[in-house]
Amino acid sequence: MPRRIHKRRSGKRGSSSKKYSFRKLREGEIYTVVIEDYSNKGEGIAKVKDTILFIPGGKIGEIVKVKVTSVKFKKAMASIIDRKGSIYE
Repeated sequence: MPRRIHKRRSGKRGSSSKKYSFRKLREGEIYTVVIEDYSNKGEGIAKVKDTILFIPGGKIGEIVKVKVTSVKFKKAMASIIDRKGSIYE
């Protein structure tokens, strides 16, 4: 039986130059966000740059200034710096 000859493929197979296709947050950055929902643990949830922020002590509809404390892929933890009010007032 004849041997098969394997075609050589280049190392890149449809990969892009970017490592991630979303904009990543960095620790220490400050954002003003509106808390949209609660997590299972009771933390407030907001979205910034395709990333979900978990904010302990936040209430739904509250406008807060937060500082990012840790980032893991598309999830991040943030702490409240200042409370600006509510969208329901």
